[in-house]
Formats: sequence, C-alpha cells, structure tokens
Amino acid sequence: MNRLSYFRKARGLTVGQAARMAYLSEDQYIRYEEGKQLPNVWHGQLIARALGTTVEQLWR
Repeated sequence: MNRLSYFRKARGLTVGQAARMAYLSEDQYIRYEEGKQLPNVWHGQLIARALGTTVEQLWR
C-alpha cells in the first residue's frame, strides 16, 4: 500500500502543491494517492523527492 497521503500531510502540503512539486497534474497525482494507478519509475522518483522521502519508503 502506498503512503503518499501520509507523507504529503506530514509535510503540510495540499494535493495541488504536492502535484506541482512533482511536476504532475493534480488529477494524475490524485490517481496515484488513491491507489487507482501506480506511477512509473520516473514519476515515483519525482513524487518521493517532492515529499522529502524515498521511493522505497512510499511503496514498501
């Protein structure tokens, strides 16, 4: 199970802010956060960097 929501909220970010920081559309970010779609490797790295963590921490 991914933990995008946990890490995003821990950093005090809105969905829109996290999406912009990861260079993603808000809709795309929401699909990842809700678990409706898994990001590719590149998007996973961008999201992890935006949330101040690692890909391994997000999807372990």
